[in-house]
Amino acid sequence: MARTPEQIARQWEAMGDRRRNMAAEIQTNEQDRVIRPGELTFTEEWAGTRVERITSKYGNDRVYAIDGLGEYRSVTSSLSIVNKPALADWRKNQALGAMHEMLKDPKAPAQYQKMADEKNAKARIHKNNTWVSMMVEDAKKAPNQRMNETRDFGNQAHELIEHILLGDNGYEVTKPYAHIAEGFQMWQRDSGLRVVATEIMVWHPHFEYAGTIDMVCRRVGGSNDGALAVADTKTGGIYNESAMQLAAYAKALEFLTGEEVPEAWALQLPRERNPEEPDSFYEAHRLEDMPHWLDAFMQAHLLAPMMEKEAWQTT
Repeated sequence: MARTPEQIARQWEAMGDRRRNMAAEIQTNEQDRVIRPGELTFTEEWAGTRVERITSKYGNDRVYAIDGLGEYRSVTSSLSIVNKPALADWRKNQALGAMHEMLKDPKAPAQYQKMADEKNAKARIHKNNTWVSMMVEDAKKAPNQRMNETRDFGNQAHELIEHILLGDNGYEVTKPYAHIAEGFQMWQRDSGLRVVATEIMVWHPHFEYAGTIDMVCRRVGGSNDGALAVADTKTGGIYNESAMQLAAYAKALEFLTGEEVPEAWALQLPRERNPEEPDSFYEAHRLEDMPHWLDAFMQAHLLAPMMEKEAWQTT
């Protein structure tokens, strides 16, 4: 049976001693990586390398400045080249949904007509605004607003997970995120993986890409006992780009540690839980055929900078 947010909060408080003990086993290195001492080390060549995440000269793309190597494109910015047909449908549905909600209000046409009249009065030309055009203009803003909301939720969820791993007893779990906290704790219990690092920056000096891994883990028990794994937390959908992302992270981690990384996982912690499935707190998806998805990432990584160049010149 699902627990209420109040019950979750009481459990969170009761876990304080265990989390404080866990905190003693975790250290933060000079790059603010959270690592269990002795359980994850880079090779002598790469240990202690300074890395800083910056904004690229192209604007929003993330770049990693790596000491002694230069600036590397982030994994996620390379993957932005991948076409996302589901995203186009989502944006359309968000705009249509916003339009539908506005039309439910009988006062909306008059309010938007007033806005249209004011805009027409100020315009030097193109005085053809109507309440419909003004409403459509507002509806077009809905997808970006929703994306900002989902991005903010995801960022807060990642922060919450990091505090759980740090054993931060003073971090408040607010009601909208209570199911995220419980879902993550359930995954920890069920996964057979021990988290040894979180928000760790990795890079590959041969392929010149970099990124930040949500969680680096080790397998506990079984034939792969002690083997490394990478895991990424998603509060939204899981698409093929996530497979490429995890494969790239695993490859970089293998290079930096000298250890094989045979497992990669996408942990889905839904923003909104289905009330008809009260116990569906998380879904864990293991990446199959990692070499295939690494090849797919490398194609995107090679294509992305080419698309930023000007192919044609006017003579």
